[in-house]
Amino acid sequence: MNLAQLRTFVCVVDEGSFTRAAAMLGVTQSGASHAVASLERELGLPLIHRGRAGGGLTAHGERMLPHAREALRRIDRIVEDAATVTGRHFGRLRLACVPHVCQLLAPLIAEFGRRYPDVEVVLLEGTDEEVTKWVDEEIADLAVSSTAEFERGIPLAEDRLVAVVNREHALAQATSLSLTDLADEPFILSDGGCESLIRRLYCTAGLPLHPKLRIRDMSTLLALVREQVGVTIIPELSFADPQGLTAIPVTPATHRYLSLITRHNTPIGPAKAFFELIEMYQGQRCPHEVAT
Repeated sequence: MNLAQLRTFVCVVDEGSFTRAAAMLGVTQSGASHAVASLERELGLPLIHRGRAGGGLTAHGERMLPHAREALRRIDRIVEDAATVTGRHFGRLRLACVPHVCQLLAPLIAEFGRRYPDVEVVLLEGTDEEVTKWVDEEIADLAVSSTAEFERGIPLAEDRLVAVVNREHALAQATSLSLTDLADEPFILSDGGCESLIRRLYCTAGLPLHPKLRIRDMSTLLALVREQVGVTIIPELSFADPQGLTAIPVTPATHRYLSLITRHNTPIGPAKAFFELIEMYQGQRCPHEVAT
């Protein structure tokens, strides 16, 4: 058994196919398939179903996957510890965030790449719950989390919630909108970020929230509002395509807070270097200002 086999096995599971895993690892598809097959021979157990679907775990694979991930994490920790001592960072930085938040970090990621060209940055997008879970399970090293307040990690930005309606909508000329103003409107909810915050907002107001539609992709959500399928509430930073739409502040004013979090109180390796870069920018100007 060797690290290449374990990395390939985990990558096939994460990517969902041998083809995508091979592309991610920079090997041929047959090379990826051979690595997993040789691991299966070493263990004497089938780990991944073959066939048209590909990438699906067997019962044995389900049991082995957490051990494979833990082995790779420990190897990465050895490399990161050595890099911390020598001052040279290399390897991989896995950064998770909710959609449309990466725009905040784009200048920092670019600067990080210039400072540490030997570090590969991998971006993972998911919901608030997913990115926090990925950090807790060490699938990601760092995550940009959207919370009701700064709970842990480094504060990045404050972002208010806005109602979004079609410019031809009867509410489009309002200077602010309460949840009561939206009560009779079909509501479209995005589970790609801030769902828990919006639900708390409705709960505090004593109003029910019964979405007409639930959409993960923000561009799809805005397209539906543009077609007057309904209205929505989103973080202002997610209002990236205003064509045909109007964003109106929600009252009472409600904000989400973006912070960079990690499972470990003292990150090491590339994660530590990225934290330090964030702290340096905070001493100059906030990431939102950098992004714009």
